[in-house]
Amino acid sequence: LLWQPGMSGRFDESPPTDLNVRMRYYLLEFWFALFFFTAVERFVDERIFSKDRLHYLGHWALLIFLIHGFFRVLATPLEYWCMLLGTIPLCKLMFGGGQPKARRDAASSNDGGNDSL
Repeated sequence: LLWQPGMSGRFDESPPTDLNVRMRYYLLEFWFALFFFTAVERFVDERIFSKDRLHYLGHWALLIFLIHGFFRVLATPLEYWCMLLGTIPLCKLMFGGGQPKARRDAASSNDGGNDSL
């Protein structure tokens, strides 16, 4: 196991002094980065945006990426998690109307119009 049960904390801020633990942590980070940058598009079905209309999740992810550090510093943990979860309905209301018609038609023609997959 690379990550032993009971290990916690941010090793990027205060790296462990034990070389074995540090190397296991770096190896774990390497594998996560490698999998993300080489195969992330295979984990998500493209129809999630055209058929399921969940394109607002991209806007939510960008919003959270931009403001999470601010809330982590200034808010309590409960307020932080409320902000993370509370912005989902906000993004759904702001961006949940769907794609423009031209993009929706192009997305449905890319999957051959087969909605039963």
